[in-house]
Amino acid sequence: YAPREWEHGSLRLPGAYRVARSRRLRAHQVRSATLRPIMKRIPLFLFVLLCTNAHAQTTNITVQVEPYKRLSYGAFYKSLVIKTDVPGPEHITGFTFTWGHRYTLKVRAHKLESPPEDGSDTEYTLLAVVKDERAPAGEEFELALQNEVYLGGDHASAFEAVNDSTFRYHEEIEVEVPAMLRPEFNTVLAGTDRRGRFVFVDERRIRLVGFSQ
Repeated sequence: YAPREWEHGSLRLPGAYRVARSRRLRAHQVRSATLRPIMKRIPLFLFVLLCTNAHAQTTNITVQVEPYKRLSYGAFYKSLVIKTDVPGPEHITGFTFTWGHRYTLKVRAHKLESPPEDGSDTEYTLLAVVKDERAPAGEEFELALQNEVYLGGDHASAFEAVNDSTFRYHEEIEVEVPAMLRPEFNTVLAGTDRRGRFVFVDERRIRLVGFSQ
């Protein structure tokens, strides 16, 4: 039984209890004073963390695009895609490619958190066309020639005859085949993979000038 102390007609705790209670109150005040500035900084810290993470996921890059395309192997089929000086971009949203034009582009590259299983993990968006210039007359380039379109047994042809000497390749670019190269080109139509050398005729057509292999 703890003795009671009276002061001015009111009940108060013994001195030892008052000291312990005062110490607990001071300790609480010290903890509150210490945590208060930390708690105020937490939202700012989270904001900075989110901004840093977003910056790490999205970057602006400069991309050089060649005046011709290259053959790309997708998950199920082959297609012609842009050829760049950096690995990755095969399609840039907002960019319209023209054969025979060399481009310098400013592009936003955004890393996807949940990329498609059969696609790229990065999304590219055009910010600006820095330079657009025609390729010099007579400039040669190489392009893989393969008649197979779909992987897995579908025998659809990548070439559509426009006339006796011109074929549309992958429904995109017309290929002129000189008579002297037609026998070798026929091996491509028959299923042999070759790599051709070309020059530009105009924005819709290229001319086969030889084979590199």
